[in-house]
Amino acid sequence: MSSDQYGPGYGQGGPGYGPGPNPYGQPPQAAGYPVKVQFEYPQKLSRLLIFVKGLLLIPHFIVLLVLGICAYFVTIIAWFAILFTGRYPRGLFDFTSGLIRWQTRVSSYGYLLTDAYPPFSLQDE
Repeated sequence: MSSDQYGPGYGQGGPGYGPGPNPYGQPPQAAGYPVKVQFEYPQKLSRLLIFVKGLLLIPHFIVLLVLGICAYFVTIIAWFAILFTGRYPRGLFDFTSGLIRWQTRVSSYGYLLTDAYPPFSLQDE
C-alpha cells in the first residue's frame, strides 16, 4: 500500500500510525482502547462440569437476551446523542461495554476456556 493511495502522509509511518501526530485527534487509549482480551491456558478443567455447563448457562442466556434487546434501543439513543452532542453518554457507554464484557465471560465459560462461573454483572471483575 503506497502513501499516495490515500493522499500525502498516509500509509506506513504516516499520520495515524505510530507515535506521530494523528489527524483525527488523540487516540482514546486512556479509555482502554484498543481492547485486549487475554485468556490463560487452563491447566486443568473439571471433567464432570463439562456435562452441566450448558444447563448452568441457561439463566445467563435468558438475562442476556433481555439485555440485548435493551442494548438495541440504547444503541439507537446513543447514536442520536452522538449525532447531536458529539459525545457518547457515559451511562450508555458503560451499559454497552458491560453487556459485551458479560457476553464474553459467558462465551468463554461455554467454550470451556475456564471453569470460573461468570457473575451476573455488567461490572468489571
